[in-house]
Amino acid sequence: MLGDDPEPAWADTLEQVRLDGIPMTNEVVFFHRPSRSLIASDLAFNIGHESPFLTRLAFRMARAFGRVSPTFLERLLVRDRVAFRDSLKRILEWPFERVVVAHGQVSEHGGREELTRGYGWVLNDEGRG
Repeated sequence: MLGDDPEPAWADTLEQVRLDGIPMTNEVVFFHRPSRSLIASDLAFNIGHESPFLTRLAFRMARAFGRVSPTFLERLLVRDRVAFRDSLKRILEWPFERVVVAHGQVSEHGGREELTRGYGWVLNDEGRG
């Protein structure tokens, strides 16, 4: 299982953060320094008009269509908001522009801002646990 420390073989090129606060998952998000790319599997989705109709419909209903964004399900899955927020803040410290996701299209520009906006529900609730 991967954690926050990159393997020595790729440490010069990739940084990584384990996304805490969601039980029974092992999501690790990577930052590829040379291309300024964030690489994630389920942290966010980017489902657009090129997707099949039912996929577009499902992501519209999940409030995550047409942009780099989590779905409302992430709100339900997060059990430790403080740990999750801390992991997310470390990810957002990286100077990425491009976001590569497992589900949907690559976002070439503005991915950091979109991800920040998509996770505003947890980033803006510092007073709550």
